[in-house]
Amino acid sequence: MSECILLKSGGTDLDFITATAADVVAPKVIINKDGEPVTGTMPNNGAIRATLNCGQSKAIPVGYTTGGTVTVNSLASQTSGTAAANNILSGKTAWVNGSKISGTIPSKGATTITPGTSNQTAISAGTYASGAITVAGNSNLVAGNIRKGVTIFGVTGTFSGIATSPYVFLKYGNSINNPPVDATGGATAIKKFLSWNTSGGKASGSYINAYYIGVNNNVYGDTGTASIRFNNAVDLSSYRYLKCNVLKSGLSTGTVSYILGISTSTSATSYSRHTSISVDDGTLVLDVTNLSGPYFVYVEATGTLSRIESGGTKIIYITNITLSDV
Repeated sequence: MSECILLKSGGTDLDFITATAADVVAPKVIINKDGEPVTGTMPNNGAIRATLNCGQSKAIPVGYTTGGTVTVNSLASQTSGTAAANNILSGKTAWVNGSKISGTIPSKGATTITPGTSNQTAISAGTYASGAITVAGNSNLVAGNIRKGVTIFGVTGTFSGIATSPYVFLKYGNSINNPPVDATGGATAIKKFLSWNTSGGKASGSYINAYYIGVNNNVYGDTGTASIRFNNAVDLSSYRYLKCNVLKSGLSTGTVSYILGISTSTSATSYSRHTSISVDDGTLVLDVTNLSGPYFVYVEATGTLSRIESGGTKIIYITNITLSDV
């Protein structure tokens, strides 16, 4: 068996070798320029792989690698969202699911709204308020400046208008201590009591200067309805209540009911407003709040005839009609 002896001198020149242990992947062995074996110390990192999002980095360690792939995730996967153009303010942009979107939401600057008689939209749906939306106030919006019974923006008025005392439309009487008042202009029959002639007249007996509804009946015991309208209209603008005193005459006890109504028509059989009571004698009170201008006053009575009177049966008397605020 032969042997090989390496001589340090007199052999091949190894000065061209510049690699050191740190330049050789462990555990590989090379010969240095002195002819000595050297074991590599460079780390073997194998394959390097990474998946990165925007802003991330991957540190590559010192040493040897067999290769690998560094992958950047898609923009869509990094910008997931549900916003659409109408969810983003106009003039602004955003990335949603990988796409750049320009906003379409309009903006509205500072605005002051002055209340009026119709509704106003402070800010439309889908609009961005870029300034304060203010509803103007007014120190005059107090109960004393609003007509009694009228509500404006939650404030109910207490002002009673220009009427400082009741207005007397009709008042019966016949003496200095009880002087009559008649601003009615007379009365006209509207609804006939069954088929009998019906009239409205002024009394001259027990209830002098009161008005009555008369029926020219020739039998009694029948039940019907009759009405009259006072000829002069009355302005309701400054008042809250219309009151009328009535009492039965030629009708049977317990059968009587009354209606007090108002209308702009001179021949109404139904009314703009009305009130009713079912008593023999009483006071009808009609709320005329919020009404303005002239209206005609109607009084009607329903009941059973209790007698026959010469010249016509006076079935009821109307003794007083007033307008007031209380």
